[in-house]
Amino acid sequence: MRLKLKLNTKPNGTISANYAYALQAVIYKVLEQADPVFSEWLHNKGYEVSGRKFKLFTFDLLRGEFRMHRDTNTISFPTGNVEWCVSFCVEETLEKFVMGLFHRQRLQVATPGGRIDFDVQSVEVLKSPEFSETMRFRAKMPIFIQDQLEGRTQATYLSPEDNNYNTLFFGNLERKYQAVKGEIFKHSASDAVLKILSAPKSRKFDVIKKELNRPISIRGFEYDFEITVPVELLQIGYDAGFGGKNSSGFGFCEVLR
Repeated sequence: MRLKLKLNTKPNGTISANYAYALQAVIYKVLEQADPVFSEWLHNKGYEVSGRKFKLFTFDLLRGEFRMHRDTNTISFPTGNVEWCVSFCVEETLEKFVMGLFHRQRLQVATPGGRIDFDVQSVEVLKSPEFSETMRFRAKMPIFIQDQLEGRTQATYLSPEDNNYNTLFFGNLERKYQAVKGEIFKHSASDAVLKILSAPKSRKFDVIKKELNRPISIRGFEYDFEITVPVELLQIGYDAGFGGKNSSGFGFCEVLR
């Protein structure tokens, strides 16, 4: 399910320009208020498959009129009005519960570059697209794919031009399916097709490194793409995000009409 939140704040408050990790903290705080036990489990463990952990939610940046202040690397919202889309991979029976979590909330986005308190004016459940086996998407947030190469202690961030990119892209969807359904995907995605439709744009985002208790930068790519894959996997990618690090905002995509 995908929610669109209309938010309001006093004009011209500032936060760091790289603020996605602060939005992640907002979601965890909202979940904690509703169910502290579940929130702690999701934050520390999550849905685990073959040693990989999935939180099964993602989000967009705040959208609306804004100003960049390059001297301080901060951003402000002159009108105080923005929209924020948050996406969860949940069963239909939980949709009203999740929607209610954000209703009439005050959301504090806190960064080293400042803090803004947003009041939730409205919450709307967006209609899901009609899924088919071949669809086109635009990455509104970078898609993150990494590979652990032999002889290297740290994972490598891959671009869509790397040889192993497609295999890892679809393998991630299959593991998410297993996390959601509790069973291995019965049909092979080996014949799945990923076509990159625009020049990939590299972007760095900060994520919280729990062991270091501070943000670190990782790299993903924004691009338009066409994907042919079973509908079950497409829907999970749309709801939970494509690629990795979705709970940090990576992999949030919109359907291209």
